[in-house]
Amino acid sequence: MVTDMSPCLPQKLHIWRNLSHNMAIIYRSRFVIQPPV
Repeated sequence: MVTDMSPCLPQKLHIWRNLSHNMAIIYRSRFVIQPPV
């Protein structure tokens, strides 16, 4: 579980980086394979 009230800024940046990275992978894979929604 990820709490939004976490005062750790580096942790938040790490989470955001992982999120954007996953989004990029999903976005790219959507062109190859259309996943069921």
